Amino acid sequence: MITVFPCYSDEMDRNTWLRSQRSTATDGQSEIGRRSVLQLVGTAMIGIPAVSTIGGATDVDDSGDDTAGIDVCRLDYDQYDDPADCYRVWTCDDGQASFTTDHQHSGDQALEIGLEGGDSCGTNTHFNLEDELGYQPRRLYDRFYIRLPEDWTMAPNDQCKISRAALSYSAGDGHSGGGVPNGQNGWSAGLVVANRGNAPAGSYNLAAYVYHMDGGRDNSGPWESTYITPGEWHQIEQYVEVNSTENGQAVDDGVHRVWVDGELGYERTNYRWTTAPETNAIEYCGPYIRYGGGEVAPETTAVHFDDHFMVCGDNLNIDTVRSVFGTQ
Repeated sequence: MITVFPCYSDEMDRNTWLRSQRSTATDGQSEIGRRSVLQLVGTAMIGIPAVSTIGGATDVDDSGDDTAGIDVCRLDYDQYDDPADCYRVWTCDDGQASFTTDHQHSGDQALEIGLEGGDSCGTNTHFNLEDELGYQPRRLYDRFYIRLPEDWTMAPNDQCKISRAALSYSAGDGHSGGGVPNGQNGWSAGLVVANRGNAPAGSYNLAAYVYHMDGGRDNSGPWESTYITPGEWHQIEQYVEVNSTENGQAVDDGVHRVWVDGELGYERTNYRWTTAPETNAIEYCGPYIRYGGGEVAPETTAVHFDDHFMVCGDNLNIDTVRSVFGTQ
């Protein structure tokens, strides 16, 4: 079970349907979507004239509409027994990723990713967009909630990775581990929580952590306007727009934006990631907990995630999508 959105009927006004779903789209409590399939939902406000369901497609003529092909995916953790049922899980220790009923933002379960004290190794839980949708999107809106434990602590200047908004993994080794993207061998864009900068007492800064063609691994440095506080749920929104290409060359117009509780924390609009957007675009997206670079978790702990929601497609309009599915 991946999404919770029904297909609208031909007779139903799409805007009316959308307004009726604005609250259930974000609170995770909708009774509509207890389904066992991935649905691709359409609405005029986010530019989807057609609706299809994997395993039983319903074709609608969208010829002449330049906003066709937007896919909406929400993972309902309550419908799964194990994170591997909905994510691809890379982990050093089996059991570091699990579902728990102790801490949840909505519903009955949240995703828990553990860290062992004195160790840097964590866990990736990434949604395989290409496998589920049949293509690698070039634009993606990613929204989730995250909660650091109340006793979360970090050594001075340390950072811990918490999310990848976009990962091109299968194309090569340019996405992580000190690799250098060359346009065809992978890349990534995500977030770290950092004990750096001037966060208020008891809170932590965030920073972008990106592998791109102009410099390889890049850390944006701590943002000074948005923070996260242990023991509290925070909404994270990310938008990635893969760079365009001209004559086989990457154009420096790739976009990465991040909002924290509705406030813009980071924006950069001149990334170069790919020269092969069909095979080296956005393959994976999802939660990710890991120290690295010689840094280790100071103590054994766990981070919680909930209400993971994605909208993707080459014609996605981020302002419209956020007005519907962003902070209410």
